[in-house]
Amino acid sequence: MPIRVCSVNGKSGFKWGNSGKCYTGPGARKKAAAQAAAIFSAGYSGEGMGKKVDMKEALELIVELGGLSKAVAQPWDEKDDYIHYRVHDPSMFQPNSYATITIKKDDPKIVARIARPKGKTTTTVQVLLFPKPGWTKKSAAAWISKHPNFK
Repeated sequence: MPIRVCSVNGKSGFKWGNSGKCYTGPGARKKAAAQAAAIFSAGYSGEGMGKKVDMKEALELIVELGGLSKAVAQPWDEKDDYIHYRVHDPSMFQPNSYATITIKKDDPKIVARIARPKGKTTTTVQVLLFPKPGWTKKSAAAWISKHPNFK
C-alpha cells in the first residue's frame, strides 16, 4: 500500500493505506512512512490483498521518502561472527560513548553495544549481537519477539 494524500478538517496531509491516520502539518509524510514501518515491523505482509508486499522493498521505499534512516529500515545485519540487530540508529548517539556488555551469559550468549544518546548522561542499547554459532537470524528474531523492550 502506498502513502496517500488525505485531508482532515480542510488540511491536506499524508497517510499510509486506505484507512490509516491522516497526518497533517510539518513532517506529515515522515509520520505516515513511520506508520508504515511500524505496521511492517509488526508482521504485516500485504497478504489477503491480492499481492504479497516485500518488507525489504517497502522499507527501502520508506527510506527513499525520507521516513527512516537506512540503519533503522535495515535492522538485521549478518557478519562472520555475529548476527547484528539494530535497536536504535547509531546517529542518535554521542561519539566515543560506546561500550559492550553481555546481557545473556548462558549459552547461547547475547552481547549488547550500549551508548549515550545525544544530550543524555545515561546509556541505552544501540545494537544486539548474537554470536555465531549458537544463533541463527531466525532464532535471534524469535528472541527479539519475546523481548519487546528491544524492538
